[in-house]
Amino acid sequence: MTEHMLGEGEGVERLNHPSPLADEALGPFVEMICRGQDYELTALLSPEDLGWALARGNWFVTHGRQPAKRGQRGYAVRSEGKRLLWLHKEVLIRAGVIPPSPAHTIGDHINGVRLDCRRRNLRWATPKINANNIHGFAFKQMELELWAS
Repeated sequence: MTEHMLGEGEGVERLNHPSPLADEALGPFVEMICRGQDYELTALLSPEDLGWALARGNWFVTHGRQPAKRGQRGYAVRSEGKRLLWLHKEVLIRAGVIPPSPAHTIGDHINGVRLDCRRRNLRWATPKINANNIHGFAFKQMELELWAS
């Protein structure tokens, strides 16, 4: 879905990701705009992380202008010096979530939505766990467990 912006940023197109708004089990959220040279995408954050993220400066989305694959675009990131910081990993670190083992090096989006960086949607994962969750399988499994209880 695209929504052309009026006024400021002439020529900027706002691209909205498939909204996980129905994922109520993941808690409340706020939206943060990630700006590229000629696009804007919305990322979701837990309310307690918005001020911190905005204070860090502009976040953009990797491959933000490329066509979405499986309904997804890239990840929210920002550069600091020569380092690329991934929003979802920074949120995990900020929340004090410690990886359960040295093999858990990847920040995983439980519902499979790359721009949903709410704390309850993130976990540390091994490459294997992350690969198995490519379509949000862990979130679907969590929904089934909630439904069964």
